[in-house]
Amino acid sequence: GAAHDWWRDGAIRALDAALQEKGGRLHVLRGKAEDLVPALAKVCKASAVHWNRRYDPAGRAIDTAIKTQLKSHGTEAHSFPGALLHEPWTIRTQADKPFQTGRQVFEKHGSRARKQPTNISRFFAEDTLRGYSEERDYPAAEACSRLSPYLRFGHVTPAQLWHTAMQADASAQNKDKFLAELGWREFAWSILFELADVATRSLRPEFDELPWRADPKGLKAWQSGRTGYPLVDAGMRELWHTGWMHNRIRMVVASFLVKHLLLDWRKGERWFADTLVDHDPAATR
Repeated sequence: GAAHDWWRDGAIRALDAALQEKGGRLHVLRGKAEDLVPALAKVCKASAVHWNRRYDPAGRAIDTAIKTQLKSHGTEAHSFPGALLHEPWTIRTQADKPFQTGRQVFEKHGSRARKQPTNISRFFAEDTLRGYSEERDYPAAEACSRLSPYLRFGHVTPAQLWHTAMQADASAQNKDKFLAELGWREFAWSILFELADVATRSLRPEFDELPWRADPKGLKAWQSGRTGYPLVDAGMRELWHTGWMHNRIRMVVASFLVKHLLLDWRKGERWFADTLVDHDPAATR
């Protein structure tokens, strides 16, 4: 989406500037990754290529194609976990079934987070997590970390967030609440990994049979924050002007679109994909 591209381009420029300070440069190539990566490896005479693997259907297909091309040229190809705390296929119950909530993921797998990365930055002020468990659900409280776009684009890893939160000067209750939110993110990715078609259908099949309305004016009013419902409109206008929206407001506006306007949730998802700077193919759904 447009907001996604805007944030990514800014991140690329910032990385290039940081590299220039150290005497380097960032080279950006445009094209198909499965063609460019092997070609670049050949130019650099690389014996191996390493990267953080992806888990969405499109990303997995690209990773597979890259590995195939590299290996066909005699180059080793290795992908590693980095975008998640745990591989999606490990998020299972003792009965080898998917978890039902993010809280379950946190309680079962939280303590297995990898060792703390070296030289991590503090992404929280000393008092950031104080009051988090009580206030994060209130949009006016400014209790959210607002780190979602940084997490989405790899400025910071979930492992870094995990250990930074663990070291924060905050109560166990506040830390656990923040870490449970990371658990919900892991849960969302495990669902997308298990059910690749969840991108185009509802988790509950009966909802796919709902008689959605055709209402272009209603959709436009929702997108532009002109529905006449103050909370919905405030959230949608904030989204348009900032590319971000509080988690609870995201739930409110999505519920309004589906349950009040009776519009297909996929239309809302497409709007979120275009306007959220932190759009995540797993969490947004």
